[in-house]
Amino acid sequence: MKDRLIVVTPHLGDAVLGCGELIGSQPGALVITVFAGIPADAYVVSAWDSACGFASPQQAVTTRRREDRAALDQLDAGPCWLGCRDSQYRAAAGTSAEALEAEILHKLTRALRRHGCGPIAVPLGLLAGDHTLAHRAALRLVRRRDDLQWIAYEDAAAPAATVARRVETLERLGLAPAPLALREEASWREAAFRKDRAVRCYESLLRGYAAAGRSVRSVAGTERYWRLSK
Repeated sequence: MKDRLIVVTPHLGDAVLGCGELIGSQPGALVITVFAGIPADAYVVSAWDSACGFASPQQAVTTRRREDRAALDQLDAGPCWLGCRDSQYRAAAGTSAEALEAEILHKLTRALRRHGCGPIAVPLGLLAGDHTLAHRAALRLVRRRDDLQWIAYEDAAAPAATVARRVETLERLGLAPAPLALREEASWREAAFRKDRAVRCYESLLRGYAAAGRSVRSVAGTERYWRLSK
């Protein structure tokens, strides 16, 4: 993969947890985070944000952006934050899933036009809510742009059975997911150490996992990839 790697990810931190070794093996990669909008008019602190040590939604996203930049610096990568809001900051009776998916698709298309199109890694969308929305929007791009090199990566902490079902769905859609043995590349040996340093930059995220009784190792497991093609 000689061109600049582009990684699409739902939340701040998801890319490093799910495919940090891939990012670290490709200097100059760009990570596009879909749900990185700062909720200027949201005031209720969710249980998750409270566990992470935040007093307001604005503080949460601002701090997570700062941590994200520091983490990506460890991997010689850069951030691109889209303005969509995390589900915990959206009103229950707000925008429909279909409208959100269309908004994500529009913003992703603009971001790719602005930053160029090398190989693009997208999430398998194995978790409900925002992960699924980001996956569906990215999949629409995959089906539109068969001239690009597409890679799917496994969302961190996803059950194996969920992975198998998603791969079957992609096969039915005619995208022919084929396993990629990227971790055999020599550049990945150093990337694994760099990923560990990058994960530690997400201090608030680690506090949240600790409060839930989960370790980083239980979340950031072995990275797995598939090539997508029509």
